[in-house]
Amino acid sequence: PNPGLGFMAYVHDEDRAALQLQFEQLLSGKTDQIVEQFRPNHGKKTGKCLECRFVAEREAGGAICCTRGVLRDITERKQAERELSAANQLLQENMARTQMLVDSALDGVISMDHEGKVIGWNSQAEHIFGYSSEQALGREVAELIVPPKYREAHRLGIARFLKTGASTLIGKRIEVLGLRADGSEFPLELTIATLNLNGIIFFSAYTRDITERKQAEETLLKLSLTVEQSPNSIIITDLNANIEYVNEAFVNVTGYSRDEAIGRNPRILKSGKTPQATYDSMWACLTRGEVWQGELINRRKDGSEYVEFAKISPVRQPGGSITNYLAIKEDITEQKLRKAELQAANERFTQAQKAAKAGGWHWDIATGKLTWSDEFFRLFGLDPATTEASFDTWRATIH
Repeated sequence: PNPGLGFMAYVHDEDRAALQLQFEQLLSGKTDQIVEQFRPNHGKKTGKCLECRFVAEREAGGAICCTRGVLRDITERKQAERELSAANQLLQENMARTQMLVDSALDGVISMDHEGKVIGWNSQAEHIFGYSSEQALGREVAELIVPPKYREAHRLGIARFLKTGASTLIGKRIEVLGLRADGSEFPLELTIATLNLNGIIFFSAYTRDITERKQAEETLLKLSLTVEQSPNSIIITDLNANIEYVNEAFVNVTGYSRDEAIGRNPRILKSGKTPQATYDSMWACLTRGEVWQGELINRRKDGSEYVEFAKISPVRQPGGSITNYLAIKEDITEQKLRKAELQAANERFTQAQKAAKAGGWHWDIATGKLTWSDEFFRLFGLDPATTEASFDTWRATIH
């Protein structure tokens, strides 16, 4: 007879086949004992779970005469195992999500232990510093990404924090120099956080390569200094011609301070002597997105007038849209005065020549250009419209 046959009737249908197989191996002598977990039939709804341990006893001749077993209720243990497994699964999922967030972060995230050795290195850190995660893990951060001249200070800072808890850097955003795998140094934005886990300190460093930002800042600074120190007046307005920026030359030329000018329209400089057609032409060009240049007669804050040559152009964004107007203006008042004085002097000289019946010429040695006065042409009976002023022409007129 099979001693286990009646026992099997109490085993859950889904567990019976596996336990039956174990019993057959025990009864066939293939094993001396079996240990198996199963659910009893009456535990279908309660979730009860049992563990059985059976051994085979033999007669003097070696034949199996019976089996003996012990049953133990392991329901609570199995429940605890299930809860632990669920907790571990949840932990693994949370860790996977956290790692995904860390890897997708724009910053390089580096975790290190209390000895300053790398225990975490995300994909952005690989990109920033040039080391793969495999190359970085386990290595000292100081040797890996800190330039040689700062390594001792780095180590001393960690040691001081571990001893006293005091630091001037923890939790602050600072700019430092970082070291790439190829040995090049670069500007780095750094924030360090700490975690105390059962008395053991861990560090997390959030790093960002700011090379492009620093280059852009330097370029912007150069541009700003160039604009600010330009001898020409520079004005930037919005599309409604409200002033947003003026440089120091504008202040010096017009007498208006920055505070007085910003937010106002450049019409504060109008003297009323610039023809309206000039303004119409200017706005027609700007409306079409074209550059306009011309002369304006303006008035300073103190009421004095001046003439300036202006070049006004639209400021376009990368997409092509116009957001501002830029005006670069040169005070040409003195040039205009000198030109007028020179023209007046030439006119007086011409009149004097006519009165004295004397002709004159001007020879530019550098260019070889020869110029005759109207009276010179008249004295030789030549027509200025058809005669070229030259030495050959002059020699031909001599008897």
